Amino acid sequence: MRRATSFLSLLLASFFATLISAACIRNGIPIFFRIWEFPFDGRILPAALLLLSLEKGGISAGLLSELGLRKWQSKTNAFAFFGPAILLALTIGFGLIFGSVKYQEIENAPTFLLASFLDIPATCFFSLTTLLLEEVLFRGYLLNRHSDGNNPIMRGARSALLWSVFRAGDFFQTGTVDLFSFFANFSYLFSLGLLLAFLFQMTQSIWPCYFFRVGSLVFSSMLLNSTESDLNSFFFYNSTLFSNFGVVIALLNSFFAFLLMKLAKTSRKT
Repeated sequence: MRRATSFLSLLLASFFATLISAACIRNGIPIFFRIWEFPFDGRILPAALLLLSLEKGGISAGLLSELGLRKWQSKTNAFAFFGPAILLALTIGFGLIFGSVKYQEIENAPTFLLASFLDIPATCFFSLTTLLLEEVLFRGYLLNRHSDGNNPIMRGARSALLWSVFRAGDFFQTGTVDLFSFFANFSYLFSLGLLLAFLFQMTQSIWPCYFFRVGSLVFSSMLLNSTESDLNSFFFYNSTLFSNFGVVIALLNSFFAFLLMKLAKTSRKT
C-alpha cells in the first residue's frame, strides 16, 4: 500500500511538471538554461537536487553503485550507442516498403558523415548535465527506490510511465499538437522508457542507458527527418507512423525491451 501511494504521488508530481513545462513553452518561457556552456533541464535539476537532499548518507560509494554509476562495460556501452541506428534502420526499411519514407541524396555526403561523427564527443560531454542526470534520476534512483519489488515487468512499466508523463510536455515545443501525434509520441516515450528500464535491470549500470540516449540524438538527426524539416538527412518521412518518434519505432522499442527482459531473467537464473 505504501509503495502504491508513493508511486501515485510521483506520477502526480510528473503530471504537474508536464503541465508547468507545457505552460512555460506556450508562453515563451525557456525550460532549459546554461551554466558555463553546460545545458540544464529546469525540470530535472530541481528534482535531482531534492532527492539528493533526502539521502541521509549523502553521496557515498554505496549510493553511486545503486545508481549504476560505478559499473562501466565498454562493449555493452558501445552496443547501446549503436542500438538506435539499428532501430532507425528497421523503421526506414519498413517506411520504404510502404512508401512513407524517401531517400534523398546529400550534397558532399562524406563531409556530412565526418562532421556528424566528429560531433559525437561534444554531444557526449555536453549531455552529461541533461541526459545522464535524467537517466540517473529515473532509471538509477526511481527504478530502484520506488518500484514494485522484484517484479521486473512492473518495475519497468512504472518507471517508463513516470518518465513518459514527465517528458510529455516536450511535445508542445513543436507547435500545434494533434491527438494522433500526441499518442504516437507518448507511445514512443513509454516504449523507450521500457527499453531503458530493462537495459538498466540487465546491466545494473546507468551508462548503457545514457549511451543509448546519446546514440538516439546522433543517429536520429543524421538518418531520418520530416519532409517539412530543413535539416540534412539521408531519409525523410511523410507519415507520423514512420517518424523517428513514431508508432513503428515504438513497436520496435517494445519488441527489443521484451528481449532484454528475457535476457535479464536468464542472467539472474545463471
